[in-house]
Amino acid sequence: MTAWGQFDVYIFFGILLALAALIALCFVFRPRAYFEMAHGWKFRDLEPTETYLMVITGMAAFLTLAFSVVSFGMFVHHGREVTTANSAEAAYQEAQERYDVHVATYRKCIPLAQSLVTVVVWDGGAISNPDAVYQWARENGVHAAILNRGNDFVQVDYDKDRAESVRSKDKPLLTYSTNRYAPPCGLPPVEPFPPTGN
Repeated sequence: MTAWGQFDVYIFFGILLALAALIALCFVFRPRAYFEMAHGWKFRDLEPTETYLMVITGMAAFLTLAFSVVSFGMFVHHGREVTTANSAEAAYQEAQERYDVHVATYRKCIPLAQSLVTVVVWDGGAISNPDAVYQWARENGVHAAILNRGNDFVQVDYDKDRAESVRSKDKPLLTYSTNRYAPPCGLPPVEPFPPTGN
């Protein structure tokens, strides 16, 4: 259901109140018309007093203002609801696009991680076959960098600079070290929840 469909009740009552404000406005300028509608048909040659006409004018002016304010509030509230719904939908679409990219990357990363494990030969905390690691990277269309923070580790990415940077803001595609407890491809993607009502 669209945002408009969800909040049409505000538009409906807003229009009704706007029409009521227009009718009340007519009686501001023609209070005698109200008198004729309410009482004139009951009697012949009946004339309203000036005081009565002033009271009708004042009441009509008050009702015009009240109906206009409430009607305007209905339209404003409806607009806010639509904006909120559209913002939620846009945020969901953006999250969905990020999720799709994450899924695609994650699916590519898992076989790479499984393959890299079979290539690297560890000598304690050092990698003893760096040439084989770089050859593996070329064959798989990625960049690999062997870095060291006390022990060697392989950082793999599609971008050469990111593969060689330990301080990169973005996490690398794959990091492989002797630490078997760290997930090699990051955490699995979590699909975003759609906006309420969709």
